[in-house]
Amino acid sequence: MPRVVDHEARRRAIANVALMLLARDGAAGLSLRNIATEMGGSLTMVTHYYANRQALMTDLAHQICDTWQATLDEIDESHHEPRDRLRTFMAWLLPLTPRGHEEERARFALLAADNDPDCRAVLLDFDNIVRELLRQRLHGLVPRRRVAAVADLLRAFASGVVLDAQLSPQAWPAKRQLALLDDLLAALLPH
Repeated sequence: MPRVVDHEARRRAIANVALMLLARDGAAGLSLRNIATEMGGSLTMVTHYYANRQALMTDLAHQICDTWQATLDEIDESHHEPRDRLRTFMAWLLPLTPRGHEEERARFALLAADNDPDCRAVLLDFDNIVRELLRQRLHGLVPRRRVAAVADLLRAFASGVVLDAQLSPQAWPAKRQLALLDDLLAALLPH
């Protein structure tokens, strides 16, 4: 009897290994062969789903965006006040958990591979999505003319904290990241 394979679960497993390889080995370490080796299978196990690295990168970006959307839907449903929704979204951008640190190491690997057009395209797509999500959450909290500028400031803040937390994780525990976020929001969005 043939073995039943959950194709969506297999794609998610491949994407998780790809993310781990990006975080651990950088963009240069991300190959279909390395994913297969890490998963303990043959190259065909991966090429059955992804014909090439670009197809993998594209699907990885889509899977991450789908996961993001599910998380953002939960945030929006559980936080009815715009200010609370913005704070929770900003906290979500910070590397407060081990998984958050891994995702950010993967993002830095994409950034470091600036001569790789596949990596650069994925990184730019993510950044554009985050900036748009910030702008959406700022409507009603700041005057319309300031939305883009405040979104840029918040994105720069998150990116800076992410970088510092990668360089010195022990100096940037979750409590410190959140306290600094609260100070910034108080300064940018006075009552």
